[in-house]
Amino acid sequence: MDLFVSKYGFFIEIAEQGSITKAAEKLHISQPALSKYLHRLEQSLGTLLFDRSVLPIRLTKAGEVFLRYAVQAVNQEKMCNDQITALRDNDYETLRVGIGTWRASCTLPALLPYFEEKYPYVRVMIYEGLSDDLAEQLQRGNIDVSILGSADSYPYITSVPLRNEHVLMLVNNTNPVLSRLSIDRVKNGGIPHADLPDFRQERFILTSRRQGFAQVIYDYFSRIHFMPREILEITNLQTGMYMTAQSDYISFVPEIAIHSLLIPETISYFTFGDPPLIYPISIGYSDAFPMKKSTMAFIETTIAFTNATFSMGTAPIKV
Repeated sequence: MDLFVSKYGFFIEIAEQGSITKAAEKLHISQPALSKYLHRLEQSLGTLLFDRSVLPIRLTKAGEVFLRYAVQAVNQEKMCNDQITALRDNDYETLRVGIGTWRASCTLPALLPYFEEKYPYVRVMIYEGLSDDLAEQLQRGNIDVSILGSADSYPYITSVPLRNEHVLMLVNNTNPVLSRLSIDRVKNGGIPHADLPDFRQERFILTSRRQGFAQVIYDYFSRIHFMPREILEITNLQTGMYMTAQSDYISFVPEIAIHSLLIPETISYFTFGDPPLIYPISIGYSDAFPMKKSTMAFIETTIAFTNATFSMGTAPIKV
C-alpha cells in the first residue's frame, strides 16, 4: 500500500464510517489491527482524534483538523505518483487549448507557466481564433478546452464561469467631449463612468461580430438604440487601442487590459451603461467527447489562477 494511503487512508476510512469495526471490514483488515493503528497515531500526535463515548464515533476538534490535512496528503500523493509515472513511461498527454488572440497575450504568459509547473507531463498546444471559431472547434472535438467570452451564445458548449469583466470605452484625451462630461468615479470602484450617448457623434472602432466581445457591445447598442456616426471594423482589439491613442476614434477593451497591458498615456478609459456593461468570461468544453484528465486539470488550474489573480470582491468560483 502507498506510504500516505497507509498512514492516512485508514484514518480517513474510520472517519467516513464512524466505526472502527465497519472501517476494518471495508479495508479488509482485522479490527484489533486497526484499533492498534489508531492508538499509535493518536499517541504520535499527543491527542485523541475521535470521541469514542458516542456511537457512531465522531471526530474531535483535533480530528477535524487532521482529517483536512490527511485528505490533502493522500490527494497530493496520488498526483505525485501520476506525474512520476507519466515521466517514467514518457506518457505525455496532449492538451489542445483554444483562446482568443488578444486574450492569449493578456492571459497565457502568466497562466501557462503556472499550469506547466503543476502538470509537467502535459503538452499544451494553443489554438488562437475568434469566439465563434473556438466554439465550433470545441463542438467538433478539434480542441479540448477553450477560454471564451459570452459562452451563453453557444448552447452546445458546457461552460464554467471564470469572472465578469467591465467593458471599457477608450477615448483620446484630446476629445472635446471629455471636457463636457460629468465623470462618476464612484460607481465602479474608482474606474470613471461615462454615458455612451454623449459620444453619439463620434467615430468608433469595433472588432467583428464573430468575436464575443464585439457582439456584447453591438447588442448593447441595439438595446439603447445607439447608432454611432461611423464604425470602423478591425480584427484586433490592440490595434483599436493604439488607433485611439493617435486619433479621435473611440474603441473598447475588456477590463483585463488595464491589469495586463500598458495603456497609452494619451487615453482615458470609462465604464458605461446602467448597470455598467460587463463581458462574462468562461472556460468551456464539449460533453460530446470523453474528458481527459488534463482537461479537468486545466479547468481547475485556470479557475484557481483567476481567483488568485483577480480577487476583486467576487466570491471564489468552484467546479
